[in-house]
Amino acid sequence: MRLPSYFIWFCALPALFCCSISHAQEAPSNAGQPIEITASKSVDWMRNDKQYVARENVVVTQDSVTIKSDLLTADYREGATSSMEIWQLSAQGNVTIADDKNTAYGDMGVYDVDTGVATLTGSNLKLVSPDQTVTAVEKMEYFANEKKARAVGHAKVIRANDTLTASTITAFFKEDGSAAKPSATQGGGTSPLGGSGALDRLEADGNVIIKTPTETLYGQRAIYKAATNTAELIGKVRVERDKNVLEGARAEVNLTTNVSKMFGSDKQGERVRGVFYPSDKKTAKPQSAPATTPAAPKTAPVTQTAPATAPVAEPQSPANPPVAPPKAQTSTDSPFAGASAPARVSPRVAY
Repeated sequence: MRLPSYFIWFCALPALFCCSISHAQEAPSNAGQPIEITASKSVDWMRNDKQYVARENVVVTQDSVTIKSDLLTADYREGATSSMEIWQLSAQGNVTIADDKNTAYGDMGVYDVDTGVATLTGSNLKLVSPDQTVTAVEKMEYFANEKKARAVGHAKVIRANDTLTASTITAFFKEDGSAAKPSATQGGGTSPLGGSGALDRLEADGNVIIKTPTETLYGQRAIYKAATNTAELIGKVRVERDKNVLEGARAEVNLTTNVSKMFGSDKQGERVRGVFYPSDKKTAKPQSAPATTPAAPKTAPVTQTAPATAPVAEPQSPANPPVAPPKAQTSTDSPFAGASAPARVSPRVAY
């Protein structure tokens, strides 16, 4: 039983929510790009409240990222370099946040520039990318300063034919060397997603269930490390394939070599346990064997190869009367006749 290749479930969240943070402390690759806000009904400038409020079919664009919602509120303040420094962006109603490859859906999205935290909430939370779909019940978050993204509340990742569910799924990202170069991030007009950094590790916590077309895996926690392309399941690990079951305290899988290991717990004295059943195909063969065995008896009465040698050998010994009387004492030992029969009997006794 081999653990499947489940890995890199969602690395599409970084900077997806952070499209309009030109003055953020941890600005993405499109930080210097202008922000454009359009709306079907109106865009109100609330000077006393220091807000911009856009109503109906609101579209906010910055570089390759687009926010759409029914209502958008941008809170600003006077900063060191700007008299209209946006510090919070709130989108409400049919919110979508998209770049050229990924789209996130929710009922409400809030981005706090000071903390670098973007939160998407609602009844139909979803992030769709070319390789996977991420859903959650409670919220989806992106922490720009900590470079991590998190789906909370019955989080689920669907990737090809594999599904991962857990209470919380968190992706940690590392700095991308190319993102630090201005020429690579600003001049090329790349998406903030492309310059957000590569996946470092993925952690799933709480009631982890991984389903593949052939296996179902259970555990309390799962960790994937991109550098080594290895995955680990921890806590009451159980792997099911058909009726076969493999249980242990921890499992490791190398996704490059396809080598998997199951471990027990030395502290708790827990042993690795496996229960394996013969497959249905193998048990079906004995049923087909009786169907072929009747054919053998039909030919056996005709040929009777085994019994035929004994009757034939006995008539041959009486057929030679001169030899049969001397061999009367050894006729039961060998069906063969001859003067050297006693020499042939001794080897048979030896066997």
